[in-house]
Amino acid sequence: MIRTIDLDGFEMPISSESLAHPLGDSEREIVCICHRYDVGEQQQYLQSITGESLARRAALYCQLKAEMWFGSAVQVSTSGIAEALSALYGYEKLRAQQPYSIVDLYQVRATAVLAGYHEDLVNDSTLERTGLRDFLEPYVLGR
Repeated sequence: MIRTIDLDGFEMPISSESLAHPLGDSEREIVCICHRYDVGEQQQYLQSITGESLARRAALYCQLKAEMWFGSAVQVSTSGIAEALSALYGYEKLRAQQPYSIVDLYQVRATAVLAGYHEDLVNDSTLERTGLRDFLEPYVLGR
């Protein structure tokens, strides 16, 4: 059983221990990657194949690194984030499923910046992946 994480009182988990609804031993997190300002159906659904719940951290890491590499006004598309999570962070892409945790890239980024932990996150060596810059480049919007 996958539990839904209520994002009305949004808190981005920094580690799997701080999840609002921790996953049981046999559960694997399902996430919906979206962006508040997307037009049309652009959400991407993924499930952890490793059992780790790091989708929010990894998605934000990818976005922040793209801003460092390509300019502060860029955005990585939801499909780009989903491709990075599936290729580099132990997630597999799924069709739409319920229930799932929402990862709204706009909200995750804004919350991290306002809370002041985006700098720590962008320097988190556990999220570094060889080739990430080249992998994200085709998905960068706004250059």
